[in-house]
Amino acid sequence: MAWLLVLLAVAACVQSCPTLCFCFGSTRVVVHCEFQNLTTVPMYIPVNTTHLKLDLNPLPIVNEFAFLPVPTLQLIYLPFFALIQYQALSEMRLDKSSFRGFTRVPTHPLEDPTFIAFSKY
Repeated sequence: MAWLLVLLAVAACVQSCPTLCFCFGSTRVVVHCEFQNLTTVPMYIPVNTTHLKLDLNPLPIVNEFAFLPVPTLQLIYLPFFALIQYQALSEMRLDKSSFRGFTRVPTHPLEDPTFIAFSKY
């Protein structure tokens, strides 16, 4: 019986929205975590998240397991804006496996240049 309570608690955490973020949708969830001064990828991202917006946060490290618990993730927006552009390039450490299965989305000249996007599309 105790294992069932643990399982239900874990399921509730996985389905809830991360602290400081806003989640929209039920089958396909979009998680917005912009402008939250995050230094790590949030924990407890809903497992059915398709889009994760982390732009405009000073994320120094993205490890290889950051997106592993989110198998439906299709698009990731990471910080890349003028004020920290140098820092983003020189100090951001990305594990070589962080974006396995994703490709970098080329930016369009008319789009906002404040983020880098990775996609499975």
